[in-house]
Parts: sequence; structure tokens; C-alpha cells
Amino acid sequence: MKKVAITEQEFKEAVSITKQEKENFKARQFTEKEVEMYHMKKFIHVYRLYELGIQAECYRQINEFRLSIGYKEWKGHRSLSRLWNKPFDSLEWKYCDDWDW
Repeated sequence: MKKVAITEQEFKEAVSITKQEKENFKARQFTEKEVEMYHMKKFIHVYRLYELGIQAECYRQINEFRLSIGYKEWKGHRSLSRLWNKPFDSLEWKYCDDWDW
């Protein structure tokens, strides 16, 4: 599989939470912790999608990201390891197969 290049700005846009996702958080009554975990899973998903590095490098970058958006730094690698292979289910409508309301 060919590695796709992504700029730092494109990466930031890809991992940011959209208005649609925020509306889904409210509709599904997500807790603050669920929103945080969704955000971290999205970061890991984009990181792995573009094959930007190994878990150790992702851990360093996700901690920088967490601090920049107001979350506490992860103290250990275990939190990342648990989420690394978990599937990411996007709450953006464009990925939800035209839900029937």
C-alpha cells in the first residue's frame, strides 16, 4: 500500500471535532469522558491511516495534542495501547451511510 503524504495543517483539520460530531455528542448524551475518548480514537485513527509512525511516536504526539486542547497528559503508554487496535466509528454524517431518520 502506498503511503499518502499529509501536511501538519491537514492533520490538524482531520483530527478536529466537527460541528456535526458535536451535535451527535449532544443527541447521544455523551459524557465528557466519552467525548475525550472519541477525540483520542479519532486522533489515533488518522495517525494510523496516514502511517505517520509507530506507537511510541504517536504517544508523544498525542500527549502534545491532549495538552493543546486542554486535556491532561497521559502518564503511561497503556491508554494508547488499549485504543490502538480498536475500531473508530465516526459520528460525522458524511460517513454514516445516509441515515434514515
